[in-house]
Amino acid sequence: MLIRAGLKVSYSSENSSIVKDFYIPALRDAQCYYRAVGFFSSASLSIAARGLAPLLRSGGDMRLIIGYPVSVEDFEAIKRGVGLNSQHSEIQRQISEFFLNLEDDLECRRLDALSFLVSSGRLQIRFALRPRGMYHEKIGIIADSDGEKVAFIGSANETENALSDDLNSESINAYFSWYEEIYNLYGIDIEERFEKLWNDNQPVTKIIPASKEFIERLAEFHSGKCASQIIKALEGIETKILEDSQEEIGELPKLPEYIGRHKYQLRTHQEIALKAWAENHYHGIMKLATGTGKTVTALHASTVLSNHQAFNRGFCLIVSVPYQGLAEQWYEEMKAFNIHALLCYKSQSLWLQELKNRISEFNLSLEPAFLALVVVNDTLRDNPSFLAEVNKINSDRIMFVGDECHNHANLKLLNKFPSARLRLGLSATPWSEREVDKQELLESYYGEIVTEYGIKEAIEDGVLCPYDYHPVICKMNDEEADQYEHLTSSIAKLEATKESGKPINEDALMYLYLNRTRLLGNLTSKLQALESLVSRQEIISHTLFYCGEGGYENDVGDDEYAIDEVTQILHRRGWRTSKFTSQQSLSLRKKIMNSFKNTEIDALVSKRVLDEGIDVPACTQAFIMASTRNERQYIQRRGRVLRKSLGKDKAVIYDFVAFPPENRNHINCFTSMMQQEKQRVDDFSLLSINKANLDHLL
Repeated sequence: MLIRAGLKVSYSSENSSIVKDFYIPALRDAQCYYRAVGFFSSASLSIAARGLAPLLRSGGDMRLIIGYPVSVEDFEAIKRGVGLNSQHSEIQRQISEFFLNLEDDLECRRLDALSFLVSSGRLQIRFALRPRGMYHEKIGIIADSDGEKVAFIGSANETENALSDDLNSESINAYFSWYEEIYNLYGIDIEERFEKLWNDNQPVTKIIPASKEFIERLAEFHSGKCASQIIKALEGIETKILEDSQEEIGELPKLPEYIGRHKYQLRTHQEIALKAWAENHYHGIMKLATGTGKTVTALHASTVLSNHQAFNRGFCLIVSVPYQGLAEQWYEEMKAFNIHALLCYKSQSLWLQELKNRISEFNLSLEPAFLALVVVNDTLRDNPSFLAEVNKINSDRIMFVGDECHNHANLKLLNKFPSARLRLGLSATPWSEREVDKQELLESYYGEIVTEYGIKEAIEDGVLCPYDYHPVICKMNDEEADQYEHLTSSIAKLEATKESGKPINEDALMYLYLNRTRLLGNLTSKLQALESLVSRQEIISHTLFYCGEGGYENDVGDDEYAIDEVTQILHRRGWRTSKFTSQQSLSLRKKIMNSFKNTEIDALVSKRVLDEGIDVPACTQAFIMASTRNERQYIQRRGRVLRKSLGKDKAVIYDFVAFPPENRNHINCFTSMMQQEKQRVDDFSLLSINKANLDHLL
């Protein structure tokens, strides 16, 4: 009974687990669970299902109100009885997208529980439509068979990072019916607010029942398992997540049975890659196209090897990545393999003492032990304390993985790498034919490329999806052409002076190159072409916009000029967008990415931060407004949008190609520029679905 559940009047994720300490004990004997969540997303549905296993066991029923923001115009139309069908259609489309892009195990299990309740007639759902921007209720009431009740209200940021208590700053205030005086003041008010919502008696909210199609679509998600199996799976994964932070040293990795909704199994190209790496004495570089599973391949290798008797004294996995966001991504993906890594970046006060403790425990362990560290390149290069501690581990027990290893072609950095027995480099583009020095440096540490798997093979094998390619010709105006000629002439003079052996101002040369790149990326005709394109097509969720480096002759630090210009165009056309930049904090980028995944925003507008490694949920199209002369960049950008997902038949790429005015085509600097632009167009066209229509375009 609720009165014996040991509940407190307030909870904060800062000092307790809200799932473990509130939801699970409160729902253990629940007969009724009424819940209102902030807005419609897979995350908010997962919030509603937190700690739900006891309700499934007790046989209780649930009512769920989901906030759904609409435009002021749509809200007024709905109040007049117009446009309701289109809202139902949009909700139906969104839930289909949620299910297509589900990857998180916990989210899958929780939604399976909701689906079971719907299928068995124990869950009713209604949507609360309000004008976009207005606050939505985040309240709940739990009642047991004795008539006792708990009414609670959640903090306004409840829906952020909802899948993990340790990431979400959240609080709950609870009121108990057995404390009548306080409950009459606060609890009754929450009950009445819910009832008014449920019965469509709120003046600024329109309640609509979930459509038959919505209920059927949610029921389709049901795994087919019986209640006891769903309860076991849900309790298991929620318990595991609660215990993750307590596990550090000792427990060995395990190959997962599932990743998301998919049964775990290596693809053929991954098996070939691992075999080639092993045959090369566990040294080498895997040249695998973006989106073909480099991370999983490396984690599979470390899991299998760490469980081998050859490493019965312990196994240490060190993963080096270029950026903090990529470190967080590895950390999350490792959890599926029962790997609980220590993140080593930012101030050493945050990790150094813990690193010392873990290494000491690892070295002293008499049982097979496992230690995983994720470090950014800057820490390896600039922090001697990290290497000093790692050097205390026998190098025969270390596997070093360099993700995006093309960034490691630097002698100062390579000299800081541990002398690991097992070495694996990962990159879609380790070096080009011209980068002989880079090849020598990388091979000196990792060894040669042991396997290659490109975009062509990945598309043919169904690992990546096919794509339509649409080059958009954008011509310079006369003023931009003059600027380009002047910059190119200045660059040529400095390069000639440098070639002669005379000293030059390297910063000045870099500034000229940067301004020329910015000029090409922000041609007036590119912005005009973008506005024309988006005005002619429907808004499509999961779209990426890659921008240039800032405005011509703007301050070098003013890198958001181009992003702001593109964002304004999209907003005028009704797109819901968010910037995604390196200046944003990791926590903010994580929230933005969750909103993008859940289609709460339609598009990300970015520059370089999405170029390397950062995993983006299944994208349908990309607008490449600007490209550098480095083929690595556009190869990675193409791979980012070709990731497969259920229901995705193809991707669409719009590539904005810079050309000079026709009367200047013959001038050398423009001839060179046109050749480089044409090379990218040829590369993209070669593998596209619509190649036949592009052969004579340029």
